[in-house]
Order: sequence, then structure tokens, then C-alpha cells
Amino acid sequence: MMTNVKASTCKYVLLLFLVFALPGCATQVKGMMQPVAPPVKGGQTVDMIVATDRKSSDKPAILYTGERDDRIALSNVVISIPPAANRKRGEVQWPRHRKADPDKEFATVSATPITTAQIDDWLSRIPAENRGHVIIFVHGYNTPFDRGVYLFAQVFNDAGIRAAPVLFSWPSRGETLAYGYDRESAMASRTDFARVLEEAVAQNQVIDITILAHSMGTDLTMEALRTLALTHGAVPAKIRNVILASPDIDVNVFRKQFEDLGSQPPSITLFVSKDDKALKLSRFLGGNVDRLGAADFSREPYRSAIDKAGIHVVDLSNVHGDDDSDHLKFSENPDIVSVIGNALIGGQSLDDNPPSLYESMGILVIGGSRLGVETAKTITSGQP
Repeated sequence: MMTNVKASTCKYVLLLFLVFALPGCATQVKGMMQPVAPPVKGGQTVDMIVATDRKSSDKPAILYTGERDDRIALSNVVISIPPAANRKRGEVQWPRHRKADPDKEFATVSATPITTAQIDDWLSRIPAENRGHVIIFVHGYNTPFDRGVYLFAQVFNDAGIRAAPVLFSWPSRGETLAYGYDRESAMASRTDFARVLEEAVAQNQVIDITILAHSMGTDLTMEALRTLALTHGAVPAKIRNVILASPDIDVNVFRKQFEDLGSQPPSITLFVSKDDKALKLSRFLGGNVDRLGAADFSREPYRSAIDKAGIHVVDLSNVHGDDDSDHLKFSENPDIVSVIGNALIGGQSLDDNPPSLYESMGILVIGGSRLGVETAKTITSGQP
């Protein structure tokens, strides 16, 4: 029996490395936040606000660690992106050395601590066509501070998102075997993220907010929204759209979270993929209960439930993923984020686009005709 236990443990550890080990880590330098160079001609920059409850580091290249802090720190970070001719869209060209080559690699231009009072000045610098709209990205598991910044810069730039970019960076250790620590950190950050959302809502220049969360960050997002709903009686009206990409949430937990958002929740869109290997492992570790991001929403009881709840599901199962886990399809296929994200930010329903548009991208969009929040209680009323 002990032999079986040891074999299972070894298999589990091996699976963690195979599924969650991020592509490119062998050559990716650790600590990319030290400003190294101005952007090059023909390149792009992403000027973002980062809110974090990580502990600060005395090393400028690290800036923030994976340890938890009791305060929220704000930074204005500018990342440069190489000219289009020198890179492939949908990928981060990671620096191979501390002194990045901005002509071929992503690079940090500046990273400046700021106060809440300075947010208004930053918002006034946003291009006129994007002004009033804010997108907040929440990263997933195994994401050190710099990696979350660079990933968001890539998604924001490549998708051409028409909004002001904000990152909420919670204290992930950025280590493959720190799944348990990361999940506890995500839950410990619920109140902090809720406070960040409240601060964003309070800004007079902000008209609406879209949240784009990935993997474990989706659970944190739903918990923060639930906190706001239970505190204020409803999710603030400025928070209009929530996009959950590869959500690492137990479907039963999501049902409860959704119910607690009240009768007027924000528009919720799920990016799912039935071949997501990371979520298959998470399902195994979570007692064999379906994970939201890998559930088959073309089957009952899920199909009827998401339609009645007004939740759109974007099925990416037929979309090619460049990483072995198929867990980062949303970032590797920026055209999908562009079409979905900018439609929602612009106040458009996903039902307004012709099915042929989605078919051309290899995606299936289902659900969305909201009939009342009470019907969402059937989401997990049975097993498909």
C-alpha cells in the first residue's frame, strides 16, 4: 500500500511539472523590472497602473516578491514591446538577460511608485478614444510579479484593448509546487482586490470597468465581487463586464458565488476549453468535481443554466494553443480577446456579432439570454 502511495505522489509531482511548468522558463531571466532602456522606433509601449498586496523587494529588478503584505501598493509601470516585424503576436518575447534588448524583447521602461492622488493624473494621459473605460487584469497561479506585468502588457497590446490598463497583482510565489500557497494567497487577497475595485469605481473619470481574470485569479475575482455585493447590496454599476479565462473554480463554488452577486450582476463571459490539461489536473486534485474552465457547456445541465443566467461561454476547445497545457489560449490568440473584449467594453452584446465571425476564429459562443438570476441555481443541479 505504501508503494501505491509513493507512486501516486511521484505521479502527482510529475504531473505538476509537466502541466504547470510555463514555456520559456528555462531561458527567462528572473527579475525583469529594472528599467533598462527607452522604447525603440517602431515599437509600442503599455503604460499601466499596478496595484499589489505583495511585499516589496529591496532589489529593483524584482520590485515585489511572492510574500503577502498588509497594505496595497501602487506603481505606474511602462513596458516596451518590440516592433511588429521583430515579434510574433500572442507571445511575450522574454528578456534573456537583465539588460533587455528592446528591439527584440519586452523591456521595462519605468516603474514608479505612486499614490492614490496621482491616479487622476494618469487617467488624464489615457488616449481620448480609450478614456473613461478601464480594464483590470488579474493573473493566475505560478505568476511572479514581473511575469504578470509582461503577460498583461502582451495581451493588452496584441488585442488592441480600448481601455486604461490596470493590473492587480496578488502574492503568487511563482513556483510550480506552490499551488497550495498561491490558492491561500488568492483568498487572502479578496478584501484587498475589493478595495482596489472600490477605488476604481470612485474615480470620477471612470465610466465603466471590465475585469479580465485568468485561472486562479478568476476565483479571487468572484470572491472580491461577492464581497462588494454583500457589503453594498449589489456589485457597483460601473463594474459592467467580467471575463473569466480558463477559470480554475469548482462549478459548485461558482454557483454559490454567482448567486451572492444579487439580481443585477455584471455581464459575465467565460473562456473555456475542454482540453485544458491544467484544469484536468485541478479537477483531479479537487475531488473530481468539474472545473468551470473545462466543463462541457454544450451539454446539460450546464447548457440551459448558463443561458438562463445570462452568462456567455466562449468555447476555445478547437483553438490551437502554443503551450503544452492549453491553459493560456486567451493570451496566445489575441484576436479573440480583441473581438470579445472590445465588444463588451463598447457596450455590445456578443449576440450582436454574426455566428460566422466566431466560426472563422474556431470558437463557439453559447448562452447569454438572461432570464433571471434565480435560474442560475440549476448550474450544478446534476452531473452532465
